[in-house]
Amino acid sequence: MGCISNITGAITYDCLGGAVGIADLLLINYSDVQSVAINAGEATITLVVSAKPVRVASIRKGANATEAVRSNENAPNALEQTVNFTVYKKTKVEADFVNTIINSRLVAVAKMVENGIYRIFGPNYGLEVSALEESANENGGFTAITLSTPENVLGEPRAVITESTWNTLVAKAG
Repeated sequence: MGCISNITGAITYDCLGGAVGIADLLLINYSDVQSVAINAGEATITLVVSAKPVRVASIRKGANATEAVRSNENAPNALEQTVNFTVYKKTKVEADFVNTIINSRLVAVAKMVENGIYRIFGPNYGLEVSALEESANENGGFTAITLSTPENVLGEPRAVITESTWNTLVAKAG
């Protein structure tokens, strides 16, 4: 069991919040992350100069993210993070993308549908492909990809990024 910690603060409700879904998604090669610092739930991420995040279309709930507790026997509990998205096109560019992502470790950054909310997934250990599925007879023949926290790590923290950080990452994506 992990260490016991004390909670503080209050849980409040925002009547205007509650919009669901991912509006925009970026994938970043884990090797392109120079540093990540998380302070009080907010992540600051710095990429190497040559890094180029990859933008993923999120159409009609084409991207999703989930979190679940990962209980650790002799370490603090953390989160198992999962990001799902769909590859819609079927050209050689997408075929190359699928062949490459199978063996990649990535960080995902999402602009949520809810205004002003930006999340980061896999900041400490990255995410790896845990499922990849395509059926020519179902779902438009599109490819569904699931990235998850690797099995052999403690897990991830929940963290947000600022709008400024999001805009910087989007600018690098081109």
